[in-house]
Amino acid sequence: MGTRYPIAGCNLRRTIWGLILCPVLAGCVFTSNLAPDEQQLRDDEAVFILGVRPRLQVQIWDGDDVGEDGWRLPQVRSGVMNHLPENGYIVFKLPATQAGRSYGLGRLIDVEGDGTVFEPCEDSVTPTFKLQAGAVVYAGDLVYEIKATRVNFRLAVDVKSAQEYLDNNYPVLAPRLVSLPVQLRKVTNGACSPTTVTIPM
Repeated sequence: MGTRYPIAGCNLRRTIWGLILCPVLAGCVFTSNLAPDEQQLRDDEAVFILGVRPRLQVQIWDGDDVGEDGWRLPQVRSGVMNHLPENGYIVFKLPATQAGRSYGLGRLIDVEGDGTVFEPCEDSVTPTFKLQAGAVVYAGDLVYEIKATRVNFRLAVDVKSAQEYLDNNYPVLAPRLVSLPVQLRKVTNGACSPTTVTIPM
C-alpha cells in the first residue's frame, strides 16, 4: 500500500474563494499545454507526467531547496501550473529546474466535491520534483485520500502505465520518458499552522 503522508492543509471553504483564488485563477490552465504531436522542446524546457487520483485540481509551485530535505514556498503563491488530470495523468511543459530549486505541490482543490482548498502547512511534508532539460520526466503517482479537514497521500510508481499513456496521447515525445520519482521535503514556511484550520461556510 505504501506510506501515507498527511498534508495538514489550510482548509479554506468557498466563503473566501474570492480572496484566495481570484488572483490565482486569472491566468490558469486546466488542461495540458502540449499538443499531441508536439515535437520540439527548447534547451531550457522539460515535460513532466504525474499520476493523480482522485481527480483533484493540482497547483504546482516553484520553491527553494533548504538543506537536504527542506522546501521554502515562494512568496507569491500564484503557481506555475494549475491542472486537472486527464484520464488520471497530468502532462505539462515547464522550464527545467534551476539549481537549488524544486517544483512541488502547492495547492489541491476538490473541484468535484465541495470546493475545499488544501495547502501544505509549515513542517508538513509535500512532494517535490526536479525536471531535467529536454526530457519527459515521470514523477510517479500520487494517490490522495480526503478525510474531513486534511488530505493524506500515498506514493506509487508505475512506469509502464505512464509510458502507455504517453504512447497513446503524446507519441512523438513518449520515447524521451525518464523516471525521476518525487522527493518528499518538509515545508519551512507554510501558510498555516500544522493544525488544520477550517473556516465554515
